[in-house]
Amino acid sequence: MIYPIILSIFLKFLLFIICYGLILKTKKIAHIDSFWALSFLPEFFVAFYWEGFTHGSIILFLMVLAWATRLTYYLTSRTKTLKEDTRYTEFTKNWPKENFKKLLFKKIILMQFLASTLMSMCFYIYLFSPSFGWSAPFWNVPLLGLFIFGLFIEIISDEQIKNHKLNNSNKNVTYTGGLWRYVKYPNYAGEILIWLSFGLLALPFTYGLLGLISPVAIFYFLTFVTGIPYLDKHRAFRKGEPHPRPKKNYLPFIY
Repeated sequence: MIYPIILSIFLKFLLFIICYGLILKTKKIAHIDSFWALSFLPEFFVAFYWEGFTHGSIILFLMVLAWATRLTYYLTSRTKTLKEDTRYTEFTKNWPKENFKKLLFKKIILMQFLASTLMSMCFYIYLFSPSFGWSAPFWNVPLLGLFIFGLFIEIISDEQIKNHKLNNSNKNVTYTGGLWRYVKYPNYAGEILIWLSFGLLALPFTYGLLGLISPVAIFYFLTFVTGIPYLDKHRAFRKGEPHPRPKKNYLPFIY
């Protein structure tokens, strides 16, 4: 079990090194967002080589491929229209020029690589567990439904906010239509549901509880690190902000 996991992590690291080179060449850190979803594919190629093809690995691969392709396309399209993502501009604004490359690798490339490795725990468990295989339909079919539901929410909400931003009259105006009327960040909620389905799929296997690290990690990152804190900060400066969230609210997706 350990050797294919090590190989998967090594290939993942190489992918981030390629991304690092692209960022240095283009001077646009936002390219790493396009690589993020793709960083979860190496473990499947290793599994196909190491373990061969099974119904379970193929179905899970198609699920991850559908999610990764959609997210990569969406983020790449967004990156093309921006000179640089304001998140990275703010994050790096105080970095000394002489240490920029080193800090870029240490604080962005390496951190995203470690986050991707941690979130891949459910795939390592599912693909390389001693009890490898596709578990009972009564467990998998509802989780496949949960994945499709989460992906649907993410696609619709991303499209809605994209169309809102395309209208110049909506600049600095918080969008509260569509799914965004009911949930503060429906795209993040959909993302968490997708990763919850991945984590629960690994649960029946040996060491399956470790697979729950993946949905817990994405919930933590989006809620407390890179997602909601940044967006909440910028919403405070926008017009039309509805129902400001109380400081102590443990349901950050709800108004």
